[in-house]
Formats: sequence, structure tokens, C-alpha cells
Amino acid sequence: MEIELKLRLSPAQARRLPSLPSLSGRVPQKYRLLNTYYDTPDFALRNRGIALRLRRKGWAVWLMTVKCGASGAGGLAQRSEWEAPTQPGVFNFSIVTDNSLREFLVSHQHALQPVFSTDFTRTAWTLRLAGSVVELALDRGKISAPGVGGSTAPVSKPLCELELELVEGASPDALFALAIELADELHLHPEIASKAERGYALSDAALAGPVKAFASTVTQDMRPIDAFRSIALSCLLQLQRNEAGAVVGENPEYVHQARVAIRRLRSAFKLFSPVLEAGFVKVYGPRWENWRVALAVRATGMFF
Repeated sequence: MEIELKLRLSPAQARRLPSLPSLSGRVPQKYRLLNTYYDTPDFALRNRGIALRLRRKGWAVWLMTVKCGASGAGGLAQRSEWEAPTQPGVFNFSIVTDNSLREFLVSHQHALQPVFSTDFTRTAWTLRLAGSVVELALDRGKISAPGVGGSTAPVSKPLCELELELVEGASPDALFALAIELADELHLHPEIASKAERGYALSDAALAGPVKAFASTVTQDMRPIDAFRSIALSCLLQLQRNEAGAVVGENPEYVHQARVAIRRLRSAFKLFSPVLEAGFVKVYGPRWENWRVALAVRATGMFF
């Protein structure tokens, strides 16, 4: 199980990272990662939430990786992952312990073809934090895809992000604690989309459509605090899934769905306030009100 937190930052901020006090005196590992992602012509793997890649690490090490599962709210991803050494162009799905997933991959192996690639340099530090081991990795490079829409010219997008991965430990709390510490020095933004998702979007030359509210996972036997957490994370995920489209500003539906997410979240704060810590409500309640006002102004500007 891979548990990691992704954070976007600018190249200027990335250059400041090694000089931060928490990394002072620590010598990182640095290596190049060249990854090619594979799928069938009709994107059968993507449609099932599977990412398949062959990775060259440095100049001689080749790895095959299978990931299954979507990124979660706030940039936190918890996915099943299988990885093993391989050779260029060789897929050995015997490493996948999920029988159904393994059979699916084997049945589609004959149709696999390259879809997009990522090429970046990783600078990684290993940190021990409160009983956990975390890898802090800075990835800088690009995502590339073949020409789309009849064009033969390849398209690419710069890549600059932090990955905070839980190497040892049971709780992702250490990841958020480190992210908060880094945010005191750097301008960071949660990255909701994985590299694979961004690669697919680039190969399709289009943003994903506006995302509506997700089906509720609340059950009658949940504790109130767990029900709030489920609703709040669902609202946050809807907001983040519409963020890129709202920023582009070409389709007002992205802004509308982002406003829906915030209205639902603010309602949850009011409904569950008796079981929430007063300090939590005092800090975050006004922040979501500010977001609501900002999006209302954004929507007004798009319509007039």
C-alpha cells in the first residue's frame, strides 16, 4: 500500500527547498527517472483506475509498476502498488497479488501500447519523524504525450512537485505534519491529480469535465465525527476536482460545482458543530466563508 502526499510548488520555491532548516546538513539521493505509461487504444486500464508503467531508474535499473486506486482529497493518495525489476518492454503480471486485477492485465496485455511518458530528476531525503520514516522527494522535469487531434507534434507540460511518502509507519499524520512545517517556508498547493492522471489529460488534450457531488458514504452506524469526516472529505474532493477548470474560466459549470462543494461543506460545519472541537470550527469556518465569497465574485465576473 502506497501512502503519499503530493504538493505542487513553483521552480523558484523548489530551489529554496535544500536550504530549509529541516533539511540542513542532510545529503539527498539524486537520480533521473524516465517512465513510460501503457494502456490499450480504448484506455481500458485508465477506465478501471489502473496505472501501468515501465521505469528506468538511472541508466541500468528497469522496474515495472502497477498502481490501482484514485488520489484522495487534499492530495493524499492511498493506493495498492506492485513493483518489481524487469527489462525494457517486458510485462510480468505475476507480481500482482490481486487475482482479478492480474487476470484483467493479462487479458489486455496483447493490446498494450505507450500512451505518455514522464522524465524528471528526483532529489530525495529520508526523514525520521515521530516514529515514522518519510521520504521527501522533489521531482522536476516534464510530462510528454504524442500529438493529438491529428497533430504529429508532441505536447509536454512542466513537472515540479513534492512527494511525501510514508515509508514506515501506520498513520499519514507524519506526512501532514511535515507538509505544514514546509508550508511555513514555501508556497505549496495540494496536487489532487497523480502524474498518470495528468499524463492522460495531456494525451487527450482536454480537461476532465465538471465534477458533481459524490454519493454519500455515510451509514447509520457511523460515529458523528466519522460521518462529518466522510462528508467533509467528499466536499473537498469535489472542490479540488473542479479547481483547474474554474481557474481556466472558460466553462462556468466548474465554478458552479466548486460553489456547490463549499456550500455543502459549510452546511456540514453547521450541522456537526456540536461534536467538533470549538477551535477547529473557529479557524476553518471563516476560511470556507471567504472561499464562498471569492467564488461568488468569480462567478459574477464570468456571467457579466
